[in-house]
Parts: sequence; structure tokens; C-alpha cells
Amino acid sequence: MYLGTLFEEVLSADTYANGQGSQVRTVIDGSLHGLSLTGMAGVANIGTDRNWTGHPFGQANWYAYGRLAWTSVYYHRADSTGIGFDRSTSGSGAVSQYHKPVQQQFNDIEKIPERYLLWFHHADWDYELDSGRSLWEGLVHHYYSGVDSVRWIQDTWESVQGHIDGERYHHVAKLLEIQEKEAEFWRDACLLYFQQFSDRPIPDQYPKPEHSLEYYKNPLNKYVPGL
Repeated sequence: MYLGTLFEEVLSADTYANGQGSQVRTVIDGSLHGLSLTGMAGVANIGTDRNWTGHPFGQANWYAYGRLAWTSVYYHRADSTGIGFDRSTSGSGAVSQYHKPVQQQFNDIEKIPERYLLWFHHADWDYELDSGRSLWEGLVHHYYSGVDSVRWIQDTWESVQGHIDGERYHHVAKLLEIQEKEAEFWRDACLLYFQQFSDRPIPDQYPKPEHSLEYYKNPLNKYVPGL
């Protein structure tokens, strides 16, 4: 029996706890009562079958439950002003869990090590990085560098051709080819996604994505690794 519709019915039920619109889902995600720590539990009833549920359709219930229970949290907090989760004392305050020397360093956007910048601060898209690039330009450079690093590995791997057996060489070479395609796909998809918030162009020195953001968001165009 498929239970996704039952789960949805329960989560959509109105409790009227705070008047009309107090659905069960708003109780669970904490928004109804202003709670930050909440939970939701379900009984899986798995067994000793190879696929755990005894029937492929039973796995659909697990999937549906997980999707309906997931209250999305966008940790990058990207918006038109910048990107990053403010965990400083003026934000969530998570920085306060560290001892004073570390806390004081991480709490100051000008002193925090750059690799931790967006974990503790919501920085402006034009924030100047140590490289002299703006934050947006640095983000673009980071994604393009990821693809370049794969190509560097490919070049390095080509240098060992003839020094190892052919089967092993061609196997790894094919895997690296797949990795390059995947890196290009996710580079373009991620940059176009963040670009809708930054409203800034990809610098001219970088090749532009082959497709639009709508293409990457279309489930029919979902990239299948290895193809």
C-alpha cells in the first residue's frame, strides 16, 4: 500500500491550535510555536529481505516520508545582498560555543580566516577577498578552478601511459573523462543558481555555461553520472 497520500493528509490537517491555518506540518517544523528544535519520527518496519521492505513499492513509502519530512534549510543564505550564514553574535550566535580567542577571531569578518568566511558571516557579493577579487568573482573562480583541477589530473594521468598496463590506464582515463563532464555540469548549474541572487555577470575570461538555469532545473535534463 502506498502511504504518501496518507502522510500528506496528516501533515496538512489543521489543528486550529493558533486559529485556522495551524497545520500539523507547522507544528512539526516549529514555525507555529516559534521552536528551533523539533522532530518527526516514523516506524520503518524493515525485515531481512534483500531490499529490506519485502516489496519495491514499500520503498516508495520511505522515500515519500523522507521528502515530506524534509523542511528545507538553505545554509548558504544567498540573497540579493550577499551569501553566507551569519553565525556571529549578531546572527545565530553559534560562534559563542568557541573559547574567547577563537570566538573573537571568527566573530570579526575582517579577522576570520577566509576559508571560514561564509560559514560564520553573510558577506556582500562585492566583499573584497584576499586575492583582490570580489566575493562573487571569487566564487566563480573557485568553481572554474575545480574543473581545471580535474583537467590537471587528466594531463598527469596521460603522462603515465605506457608505464602501466593498458587496461588499467584506459579504465582510469575513462573515469576521469566522466569526472570532467560532471564537474562542468555542476559548475555551470551552481553558478547560474547563485547568479540569480547576485545579479552579476560571469567575468569575460571564463567560458559561459552551455545552458540556461531553467535547463538545469528541469528534471528531464537531470544529469546522469557516467553517461
